[in-house]
Amino acid sequence: MKKLIFLTLIFNFSFLVLLAEPQFGNQQDLGLLELAGLTEASGIAASQKNADVFWLHNDSGGDNKIYACNNSGEHLGDYTLSGIVARDWEDIALGPGPVSGESYVYVGDIGDNSGAYSTKYIYRFIEPVVSASQSPVSETISDITTLAIQYPEDARYDAETLMIDATSLDLYVVTKRFSFSDPGGFDIIFRIPYPYSSRETIIMEQVATIDIPATFVPTAGYFGSVAGDASYNGEEILIKTYSHVYYWYKEIGEDFWDAFNREPFICPYIQEPQGEAIGWKSDSMGYYTTSEEPLGIEAHLYFYAREDGALPIVLSSFTGVCLEGQGFLEWTTQSESNNQGWNVYRSENSDPGCSQQMNSEMIWGAGTSSQPREYSFLDPTELCPDQLYYYWLESVSYAGETQLYGPISIYMDFEDEPELPPVPEYYGLFQNWPNPFNPITTIAFRLSENTHGSLDIYNSKGQFVKSLYEGNIAADDKFLFTWDGTDRFNLKTGTGIYFYVLRTDQESIIRKMILIK
Repeated sequence: MKKLIFLTLIFNFSFLVLLAEPQFGNQQDLGLLELAGLTEASGIAASQKNADVFWLHNDSGGDNKIYACNNSGEHLGDYTLSGIVARDWEDIALGPGPVSGESYVYVGDIGDNSGAYSTKYIYRFIEPVVSASQSPVSETISDITTLAIQYPEDARYDAETLMIDATSLDLYVVTKRFSFSDPGGFDIIFRIPYPYSSRETIIMEQVATIDIPATFVPTAGYFGSVAGDASYNGEEILIKTYSHVYYWYKEIGEDFWDAFNREPFICPYIQEPQGEAIGWKSDSMGYYTTSEEPLGIEAHLYFYAREDGALPIVLSSFTGVCLEGQGFLEWTTQSESNNQGWNVYRSENSDPGCSQQMNSEMIWGAGTSSQPREYSFLDPTELCPDQLYYYWLESVSYAGETQLYGPISIYMDFEDEPELPPVPEYYGLFQNWPNPFNPITTIAFRLSENTHGSLDIYNSKGQFVKSLYEGNIAADDKFLFTWDGTDRFNLKTGTGIYFYVLRTDQESIIRKMILIK
């Protein structure tokens, strides 16, 4: 009989819930935006990749450039998007993309003052490396992916808000009005689900509406949402009008748009002259705003710091098992504060000073979060049988401060490995097991109605990798499939994120899995 040998380390914790109302401080003036040519700043995004660096761009009719500045407003460089026309750029977002662990810039050419364009565009490219203390540079970006997007039924909305949910890679566009002559009563939230194709026009999906008061501008009429941003952990959302900043939160397990079923909180904001930019601090500990420069009024970089208390990193469980001769770790946090990510260390004794780091890339943390987060890691090293190994977790803050957790010990018993779990009795497309995996994983589903369907695997670029099933699906039957990621004849496979999609006559369900080689 096979057995599972593991050690579980459980920590005591006091359950923390999201505060009834987020608290942010008064406006802090960080300085003038130094670059004279940045007169119509219409989007701002704080970098996760480059400390104390921000990305901005001009509004309609400007050069096809994005600009970098530091947290004092000093100009660091301009970056030309080769072959791209800056028709009406209205917002910028930062987040993950096709290459795991890489940071991408998303520029939204989504403005349409007169309702003249049926197709809008989003431009995606890898974020350049920038130092917050560098002298200004001028560079050109050539490797750019263009996403062509349209509203349903050829609607011609004017929009100034682009956001990315970093947990799913879905993109969101929020309208501010239908046109000058028809401002409308609600701002509409449209979704661009990942993986998205750059080879065909994407019809966006309407997922929510928000009812926030429009701001009247004497020279132009009524305007709704003019900027927005989602926190890097996908849990907090900011949308601003010319006069107010609104805040929503998303519970773990909810869809991004479920947050908008709640009444928003109103955050501190001193109205700027035509302020059309807002962005979260990289660790979610506040937000930044800036503005255009109407009538020659110079734009400043402003910051509103979070004041609802720094939550500790509360580790509620830390477990490890022997999985086919490798150490597989899982841990859960009940809350996190300023947590950039995790490193994993291993040793053959209980002295952390003798340990070695096992992960080649940081395992991204949740930043600041009061909701439970789950993590897992598969040690890529093939270990010796009948040997006891010790593992530690190290949390790393955005300031580089570290804290060590553990150790837990795992005995490498190669003959007594865990059996695959049975398919649950409830219905749905289940999370693959194990995840991450190396190189074999199991995928299962069970449906409650007779239908026809398919189960396919795609890589992070949206490329088709393999079909696991296509045919009739009988109600209550349990379907169980294994996939070996070491397909040497398929050039589309390798270490990284994959998606498996169950399509039926009624719906499509997508889940994410991670292959480690």
